[in-house]
Amino acid sequence: MKKKSYAIIFLCVAIFSCNKITNQKSLENTSYIAQIDSINILTTDVDKTIRQELYDELSRIYLIRKVATEEVVKTKILEIEAKKRKLTIESLKDMLYARKLNEVNLRLFAEKINNSESIAELRETLVYHDINSEKGKELLTRRYKEYLLNQFTDSLKKLHNIKILLTPPHPPKITINDLITHYKGNLNSAVTFLTITDFDCHMCREHNLFFERLYSEYKGKVRFGFTHYSSYVSNSAIASECAANQGRFWEMHDSIFKPKLIPDSVALFRMAKNLKLDMNTFGNDYKNKALSEKIMDNLLKLESAGIYGTPTIMINNQLVFNSTSLDEIENMLKEEIEKVN
Repeated sequence: MKKKSYAIIFLCVAIFSCNKITNQKSLENTSYIAQIDSINILTTDVDKTIRQELYDELSRIYLIRKVATEEVVKTKILEIEAKKRKLTIESLKDMLYARKLNEVNLRLFAEKINNSESIAELRETLVYHDINSEKGKELLTRRYKEYLLNQFTDSLKKLHNIKILLTPPHPPKITINDLITHYKGNLNSAVTFLTITDFDCHMCREHNLFFERLYSEYKGKVRFGFTHYSSYVSNSAIASECAANQGRFWEMHDSIFKPKLIPDSVALFRMAKNLKLDMNTFGNDYKNKALSEKIMDNLLKLESAGIYGTPTIMINNQLVFNSTSLDEIENMLKEEIEKVN
């Protein structure tokens, strides 16, 4: 993901009179985060500028806790079962392995995980070991033990009433007015899928096909939108808006994303010519500073709303945590479609 880095610095200038000290103490019990003389800076004012970053970090914390919770639940279940049998956890594991661990089951397991000839070990990179070598057998045995333990704990979970109370952070709603946005799909849909992206971002280019697959699947039910975001006004962004002035934004969008390399101005003019655009109008628009200023204004609006990276996906003004996860995006999209049906 192409991201912008921010350093949030607050300059607090204070003259420490008794009155100022009292004000400072009261600040500790409020939602103020800083103070310049008698002017208070609210935490909410700061959070607005980093909404996407905060949501991303909270989502990462949630995922870390989710994995850790699953491990703790597994350990607790094993403790309960071991105590019931008057064994230690290690003794319980050994008993499980003793019943199942043999050459026949190892071979069947290797076939099950498609590692019948070699098995991978992650070091600095993936290293493959012959499954019949000492190291290969060691790795296969270790993986089979993990498999057996997971199968065993999953069976034990069915005997207990387990409630996971951990919930993911709710995606923040971000409403930005007057953006340069181009739409396709069902333009009357109550569900809007907005791609905030940058033609010069390599990850955006890699994932464009990924987003197009979603468009192909849901274009009858969803309004799909595109808007520009970057740290600068790119030639590709300008060219796309020049094409938009002639009603051919999406054709230029597809032309720009098609090659692996970022197109230069010569390539962009060739694309415009291939699309049979009026080249005099295209050339004049391309040099028009007002168009560049309009795009820059778009970038600044998104930045002030707390957007900091590309590609960023918003569904009905709600941020998607992982904008490169088809599963996460599609699940959220389906939820929004169900709400309006």
